[in-house]
Amino acid sequence: MIEVFVVNCATPASEQLWKEGYRLCSDEQKAKIDRLHTVEAKCQRITADLLQKWYLYHQSACLGERLTLSYKTRGKPYIEGNTGLHFNMSHSGEWVVLGSGKQELGIDIQRISTWRERVVKRCCTSQEQERLYAASKRDELFFRYWTQKESYSKYTGEGLSAELSKLLCKENEIQDLRTGAVYHTACVRWREAYWMSICTKEETAYNIVEVTLQELLQREG
Repeated sequence: MIEVFVVNCATPASEQLWKEGYRLCSDEQKAKIDRLHTVEAKCQRITADLLQKWYLYHQSACLGERLTLSYKTRGKPYIEGNTGLHFNMSHSGEWVVLGSGKQELGIDIQRISTWRERVVKRCCTSQEQERLYAASKRDELFFRYWTQKESYSKYTGEGLSAELSKLLCKENEIQDLRTGAVYHTACVRWREAYWMSICTKEETAYNIVEVTLQELLQREG
């Protein structure tokens, strides 16, 4: 089972909560936030930091031990030791998400906007391009593909260095054309305006849990 925790960082009460979250950040974190150019990016970063802390706090309580976070060569976070826990995070627009499970995973969420042909030609296979040009709702299909590809690149830890045009999306799976390996991608239409994909090696059930900014801050308090 994959647990997916989602937080809306753009509620009417969010501005005051961001300020409180910012106050709780370390000087290093504040410096990173200050370098961001938009309010949306700043609120995403603050919320993501709070959600990660909240997650580690609760998992530490469940396991009865303090969990330590480290990063792989290309920046993918992981929990040290033999806890068997894996997690991954993503954000887009007003949503920040964290997926957690007992197996390796990657997660991505994207707000559906207007597709760009040059991006399609750079990131999609010829088969995907054919399907996109034939589709009546191209924007929706493109961003479904995008989240599938991104969730896989985060699963492997390749991140931004992944060759997205070498990944072939199908209904609920993705094939790495470089190796022939096939992985499961659970694709979720979230709040109408977003696609979210969860990539795992095998098909796995998932459960989505909404958490509020207030709940994240209560942990900090």
